[in-house]
Formats: sequence, structure tokens, C-alpha cells
Amino acid sequence: MGIYARQLVALTVMGYCKIRQKLRIITTLIFLICGLQASHFSYGQQLNKQIDKSQKAAISSSPFETAKGMYNGLARQRKSRTEYLNIIDSLGKEFPQDTILLTENYEFICFGCPADFIQIQVREIYIALRYNYDLKAFERKNHKLTNLFIDESKYFHSDIKELRDKIIQNDKWNKNPEKYGTENCLDGGHTFYTILYPNRKIISMYMRCWINRETRKSIE
Repeated sequence: MGIYARQLVALTVMGYCKIRQKLRIITTLIFLICGLQASHFSYGQQLNKQIDKSQKAAISSSPFETAKGMYNGLARQRKSRTEYLNIIDSLGKEFPQDTILLTENYEFICFGCPADFIQIQVREIYIALRYNYDLKAFERKNHKLTNLFIDESKYFHSDIKELRDKIIQNDKWNKNPEKYGTENCLDGGHTFYTILYPNRKIISMYMRCWINRETRKSIE
């Protein structure tokens, strides 16, 4: 074999080795990406199940008769919740030592429907998701709350403020829903308040109609 032939063979072998090395790197990256996606999907499923279990427990312990009609809504919500679990997950990673407050509000007249108004709050961050039935998707709005839980539009989130005060005291804030509101109302909706703790403990409460603290004091 001549010198040029040997050089050609050597170059061919080197090129083949480089191609194999690149393919090995690409294959490794694909496995890593797929593994991360599978891990994230698995965590999302687990979180969804935990929230669902917590809310079912809130229904079974609720003093409100209207709570019993919410099981069908929860079944639909478990599927709908996947659209914003990534938001909860990212906030949990950004603020690992903070509790996250999630509220899911259902229309009163739509039985078995998923929640159409979602609120997610941690620290000064307040995210509102409202379902657009024409677009068939949630529309997101980001807000910043003051220390008094007032957003940029000057709206006072009295329910979030009160629950935050109770959560600081202990984890029994959901034991007596009747002290926060009533089911003797003709409007409003159905709301599940869910607290996600840093230790991954999740506690929920069902509420028919929330009555702010000042109004409750005036009618007591």
C-alpha cells in the first residue's frame, strides 16, 4: 500500500472515530433530556395527586353541604391543573423555604366544571390565571402585592391576607371553615384554598362564600 493510500485510510478511520464520538455525545444528551423531562413529569403527577387528595379531604371534613357536590369538579380540575403546575413548581424552586398559596375558584352555576379562576401567591408575587373560553386557555396576569396585600389596581386581597396571618400561627387554619365564610349566599362560587408547605405538606380548605374579616366583625 502506497503512502497516499495509507494516509487516506488513516484519515477515513479518524473521521469515523470522530463521527462515533459525536453520535455518542448526542445520544447521551438525548438520554439526559428525556430523563429530566420524565423526572419533571413524574413530580408534576405526584404534586397533582397530593393536591387532589388534600382537597378531597377538605370536602369530607367540610361543614358545608355544598362541598359534597364538588367531587366531579375535582376530577375535571386534576386534568386542568396540569396547565399551571409548572408555575407552582418553578416558584417552589425559587422560594424553597416559603409556603405557596393556591386558590382555585369554580363557577357556582357550572356543576362538574373545572376551576376557571386560579390565584398563586408567594411573598410579594401574585399570579392570576383566568380561563378564556373563546381561546380555550388560561390568560395570565402577574402582579406585585404590598405588605398589606394590595395589588397595583388597589384591590385588597383580604382572604389571602387573613390566611397568611393564620398560617404563621399554626397549621390548623383549615379546621373551622365556618369562621371564614358561609354557604348561605346566592352568588359567588366554590373555592379551594390550598397551602403548599416547604416540607411538601399540603393542606386544603373548601369555601362556598368568603366573608372578609371586617364584615364578619360587624355582623357578629
